[in-house]
Amino acid sequence: MTLLKRLLFMLLFTGFVYSEIYDISIPENDTASYTYADFRIWVNDSTDTLRGIYWFMHPNNGDSRNIVTDSAYQTLVNGKDFALMGAHIFNMNMDTGIGDAVIAAMDSLAIMTQHEEFNHLPFFINGYSWGGQFGYHFTKWIPERVIGFITQKGGYHDTSDAGDAIEVPGLMFVGENDQPYRIDNLTGIFLDHRPLGAKWILAMEQGAGHTLVTDDILDSFFNTVADHRLEENVNVFEPITLVTFPDSLGWLGDQNTWIIGSWECFNGEYDSSSWFPSRSVGEQWQNFVSEDWASDTSICDPVFDSSYVFFTVGIHEQDDQSNFTIATNNEDLINQSRSQLDLPEDERLLHINGYLNYESGGFNEPWNWHIIPNEWALAEMSIGVCNGNPEDVEADLDYWINTVGQLCNWGSFIKDEVGFTLTPISGFELTSQGSYIELTWDPISNGNFEYYNIERSTDIEFSENVLSHYLVYNSFEDNELEYDTEYFYRISYYAEQWSEYSDTLSATLEWMNAKDSLQPPSNYTLYQNYPNPFNPVTTIPFSIPSDFDQQVLIRIYDIKGTIIYTLADQKFETGYHSIQWIPSSLSNGVYFVELIVNSERQVKKLILLK
Repeated sequence: MTLLKRLLFMLLFTGFVYSEIYDISIPENDTASYTYADFRIWVNDSTDTLRGIYWFMHPNNGDSRNIVTDSAYQTLVNGKDFALMGAHIFNMNMDTGIGDAVIAAMDSLAIMTQHEEFNHLPFFINGYSWGGQFGYHFTKWIPERVIGFITQKGGYHDTSDAGDAIEVPGLMFVGENDQPYRIDNLTGIFLDHRPLGAKWILAMEQGAGHTLVTDDILDSFFNTVADHRLEENVNVFEPITLVTFPDSLGWLGDQNTWIIGSWECFNGEYDSSSWFPSRSVGEQWQNFVSEDWASDTSICDPVFDSSYVFFTVGIHEQDDQSNFTIATNNEDLINQSRSQLDLPEDERLLHINGYLNYESGGFNEPWNWHIIPNEWALAEMSIGVCNGNPEDVEADLDYWINTVGQLCNWGSFIKDEVGFTLTPISGFELTSQGSYIELTWDPISNGNFEYYNIERSTDIEFSENVLSHYLVYNSFEDNELEYDTEYFYRISYYAEQWSEYSDTLSATLEWMNAKDSLQPPSNYTLYQNYPNPFNPVTTIPFSIPSDFDQQVLIRIYDIKGTIIYTLADQKFETGYHSIQWIPSSLSNGVYFVELIVNSERQVKKLILLK
């Protein structure tokens, strides 16, 4: 064993911080065959007691030891009192003794650094390519010492049963344009183990090949996993028992539609969907895999029937902007709250102490949080940590919901009993696309939601020529229109009762603008399908330029890149064409249509929602 200690003098922010870097090598013994194992670790001298080790692993024939001088990684690990480690390792197979070499290095560091906790510290491993494979194999070998792992785009992960490693949160990356064997290797491991309860995420980076991922989701995943799996007062000077995530604490993400949802309310396939340790990680995954396109969240709100009563909560000596709404169908809570309303406001001294959750719950607009119905009480005294204002919760949702868990403003009181009505659609927008009109609006999160009703009329009062369309997704393309006619639109939705109508919008398709598109096309072009999303049929338009005598190939792919339909393989006349696709036997999800002429291709994304 060799060890080299180096003292670094660093300038961070406006103060001076001492840190130390240690180099250590563990040579092979008679039973090992890993060739070499060299480690470098960074420790901030201001950290009295370390809680873990963040380990970045290199690709094949690489060396990640210089990662310890990366200021961004230093800042990240400092926030959790972790050490930062890189390595130079030849073999990724644990049967060569390389795993034992890692543990031996930690035992030696415990002595040399005078941080005895190194004997027991858990690892968080982030590995790229070959390094990701090593991290996964190390996790399988000793899952009790791994907080979480990230593996990026490797193609030779061990495909055998992962055993207890399924309880270690994992983030697996594949690249859309990477080699197929790499995609298949990680995707197969993910799909084989998710039905067993593996707490893993599979994320495909669109348009990327075999490149390192640097998205914010990596740091967020590390912070979330480290916060949960290490108890606040953990004794790191003895073997550590890491906290296991309950399945139901997580969120899930559909690999095809990218819709995420809480465990209780997710409406996709649990066994093939990614499992997230928090909602915020799920949202970052959704943005990453969809390139900020998707935003749908399936989260269930309470089901309200006529037994529920709603109360406005005020804050003494604050204006109405701090008001929020609570709900209950518990007779004791209803009677107790109504008794408070019999008193003058300045004598209503019982405050509300309740458990928090995300979203308005369908009743606490405009806040992005709510107190869970029936999970609250009227109290005389509460602990100080939950004594905050509604604005405080709104400003830091994750902290208040995941860490504090409750709101108990000592100045809160029952202000009024209110009736409950459904709020109208928001975000309603209308766009003229030349030959059709596109409508979009914000989705409804109310758990009782059943469907939308779009009404169209040529009369602003909707007294004649009214046509209705019922649908469950939040967009619509109207193709059954006449030119130079003004159409009016409004939307409502049904959730055990009808909501109020949205604002009324209007548009006119003008023939003088549309006819330009009827000129002979100068290039072959694949246009966006309509409607999109669609069910059960969609139209795929394309154009063929003049003097064009080439074979045109139009095919449909699923999200894995498998060809599932060939819509056309022929020559077309000059002009504008369209093909209808009716995927009667396919499930919800994202698909792609491809137009190929010679060696050139154009692709559009299709979304099937049944």
